[in-house]
Amino acid sequence: MDVSQTETFSKIEVQHGPETREECTERLKKKLKQRFDDVNNSGKHEKLYTDHVKQGKAIVDISLLLELFENKCKIESCSSKCEVCRCKTNGCVVTIEWRCSMGHFGSWSSSKVLCQKKKQNVFTNNVMIAAGLFITGGHYEKFSLFCKFLGLKIISRSTFMRVQKRCVIPVIEQFWTKMKETVWNVFEGESTILCGDGRNDSPTYSAKYCVYVLMEQFVDVIVDLVVVDKRETGGVSTNMEVFGLKKLLERIVGKILVSEIVTDASSAVIALVKKMKGMIPQMSEQNLFSVSAVAICSNKPPCD
Repeated sequence: MDVSQTETFSKIEVQHGPETREECTERLKKKLKQRFDDVNNSGKHEKLYTDHVKQGKAIVDISLLLELFENKCKIESCSSKCEVCRCKTNGCVVTIEWRCSMGHFGSWSSSKVLCQKKKQNVFTNNVMIAAGLFITGGHYEKFSLFCKFLGLKIISRSTFMRVQKRCVIPVIEQFWTKMKETVWNVFEGESTILCGDGRNDSPTYSAKYCVYVLMEQFVDVIVDLVVVDKRETGGVSTNMEVFGLKKLLERIVGKILVSEIVTDASSAVIALVKKMKGMIPQMSEQNLFSVSAVAICSNKPPCD
């Protein structure tokens, strides 16, 4: 890439009405931070979050844990000796059943019960492990090997996949929808410069999926993204990036004012933008969508 060409773009002064670019960027960042804080803090003061998520966790040896149930009976008025009848594990949760000589009995679990499904307890710690592993980008096989080395009891792979599908992914999609709505509301009526790029799951022509992302250039916030399957482009992986940009632009039409689109050196992308401006009736000089330039930074001079 020719650095001198990118420096030319960085010197362009963008006016946002009476504001300068820096003033507009600072105002939007403050507004976004306030809105993001409201979204992130929603639900953190509820009793469910306080009782289950915010509680501290610790690793304990099972043998030391069993010693606590082999002494006096857990009923305060009984002084008989207690013994462990059964010790079982459910994922990372230990459940101990005890009984004393006077007939008192009970059970104890190392995790709180989040809910019940088909008369079976769903433990908080099991759900938290599956959610934490997925959200942090961890791999189950590697985590399983780590736990095997330490002798830790963990959830099975089937449980991990089930929690991921039924609990984690729907919540992530719901949270992302709220975040995107927040971004779009803040950018409503604002002149934005969007930077777009796609990333395939594998190089060359063997790619099956492509993630295309649009980000605002100065505020540094993701405006929208889409995952494209090669089957949507007739099995041609090289068309996924252009197809992803097309889907995103169709979403944004009528909602965000786009003054410029910055993308890689692709004649197909330039042709797409010009074609969409003429094909979609909502795109006009008086509407919220007006493409004034396509800036390309590459080893070639900028295209008109």
